[in-house]
Amino acid sequence: SFWKAWIDASSKNEARLQSFVGSVLYLRGGSDALATSAQQARFEAILNTMPGSAAVSLTDHGHALQANGGEPKVSERARKTLLDWLSNP
Repeated sequence: SFWKAWIDASSKNEARLQSFVGSVLYLRGGSDALATSAQQARFEAILNTMPGSAAVSLTDHGHALQANGGEPKVSERARKTLLDWLSNP
């Protein structure tokens, strides 16, 4: 709960993102208790102003981008999402 509160209370994350030059993929698991949907909404609003950037929520995934009920590793869906985003100029 400490980190969740820290993330939600920190305006530094949004400021850093706003000052970044380049495209960004914000990828989170939909059942991630640390990277919340409220945080995604804030990041998504910023990313919508940054060409080539995107915010993606994998609804059936957790914090480490593992599929819920699956093996404790980054899922193939998460990898494909990243690779698809990287392959688009």
